[in-house]
Amino acid sequence: MELDGAFGRKLRDYRKDNNLSRKQLAERCDISDKSVSRIELGRSDPKLSTVLKLCKSLNLEVVFFAEFYPDDKKE
Repeated sequence: MELDGAFGRKLRDYRKDNNLSRKQLAERCDISDKSVSRIELGRSDPKLSTVLKLCKSLNLEVVFFAEFYPDDKKE
């Protein structure tokens, strides 16, 4: 599944709102800071497990990121 760059931009905004560096967020999520960078730049789509970790680390409801996933039922 490919997400557009809006997902990464929102992630970056929330990370900055929480005064976290990419490295700090990565450590909280047990992923590399390069992974955070690729997600924020729209070069990589995170697995659901990573999305859950990101939400928890940023104190966000998981449903926030659901808007970026396409509805499979639409034709």
